[in-house]
Amino acid sequence: MGWHLLDETDRSVAWAEAIFRRARAYQRAFAEKRNAAAGRRALAVTAAPWTGDAMSAAAGRTVALAFFEPSTRTRLSFELAARRLGADVLDLDVRRSSVVKGEEERETLLTLEALGAEVIVVRTARDDLRPDAGRLTRATVVAGGSGKHAHPTQALLDAYTLLEAFGRLDGLGPLRLSGLTVALLGDVRHSRVAASLLRLLPRLGARVVVAGPPTLVRRDDGLVPEAAVVPSVEAAVEMADAVVLLRLQKERLSPQDVAALGGDVDDFLATYLDRYGLDARKARRLRPGAVVLHPGPIWPDVEIARALLDDPRVLVRRQVENGVFVRMAVLADALGLSGDEKTGAAATPGALAASGEAPDDAKAAGTAPGGIMAAGEAPGDPEAAGGADARAEREGEAGAAVDRERAPLYP
Repeated sequence: MGWHLLDETDRSVAWAEAIFRRARAYQRAFAEKRNAAAGRRALAVTAAPWTGDAMSAAAGRTVALAFFEPSTRTRLSFELAARRLGADVLDLDVRRSSVVKGEEERETLLTLEALGAEVIVVRTARDDLRPDAGRLTRATVVAGGSGKHAHPTQALLDAYTLLEAFGRLDGLGPLRLSGLTVALLGDVRHSRVAASLLRLLPRLGARVVVAGPPTLVRRDDGLVPEAAVVPSVEAAVEMADAVVLLRLQKERLSPQDVAALGGDVDDFLATYLDRYGLDARKARRLRPGAVVLHPGPIWPDVEIARALLDDPRVLVRRQVENGVFVRMAVLADALGLSGDEKTGAAATPGALAASGEAPDDAKAAGTAPGGIMAAGEAPGDPEAAGGADARAEREGEAGAAVDRERAPLYP
């Protein structure tokens, strides 16, 4: 059975860094092709040689998309990522599938595996995909969003976007976010993106704070200890280097939520932007060099003022672009593509993990079971948990605190 990516505890921090580096290589390779096609001087590509023929690296391989919930960005970017690698794509149209006849999701996944899918990207309302993934003997399951529990590739592409925005992708040191404060604002309670970011960002060294409607930001909902609950959105904006706005998930609000929000959802929505969203007044409180992210879909004039969507500090479109390259890297690893993609040769799935850090080998990885390192648990390597140590400071975190002007976004 292949490895699975169901949430951030399935892989190590070293694996995430390898994904970032591979995504950067893909990004540079495609930038070179784009520039060459436009008749401009091609950029120098310093990445590994396998990026050059990425378009055929997965020829003859099959990736399936099983989205039991609606999606635009995640589904399309996974499809584009698979096609850019040269893979065949099975895009399940749930509305025309046997699911409408009552077939269980797990049976659908087994059918996709029987059709030859080696990687299955799944979006579902259920939190736990592990029982279904455990029934598969060959296919790797990648969560494309599961209930309120996880959206691992969204967290990875958000972290990648932050590394890029603060000029940290191309250094020789660890790809970490040490020294940065990230504020998650809004419906933290129902957001699988927030859940994933709360697990990933602290392990990359970032300080995380959360703020929003009191009933939608609660300590007893499992927020990691590293995240501080800030009493107001204004205070969170003022202290943040990056703000991640979260979608207000109206469809997940329970009757108890509605009652706690005042009993009338429409009235709550009418005042949400002023109280909890990012409007012009709050945007003036952003720190110099700060950036704003949103996983989408965006609710203009509720979570963010429509006029701010064209603000250069708002990196929503950049997140979408980066998502393709990050998901290419995840799919390439899940398919076991080797370092020489010119030949399309296969390797063991999960090969991007550092030597000795197999996802099911907690002892070798020096982590708790599952692979990602809990805060403070970094045997032999104090940086592995993203801690603020002397070496991390030497890699530029101190400089980032002084000069927060973003590096150019495009390679």
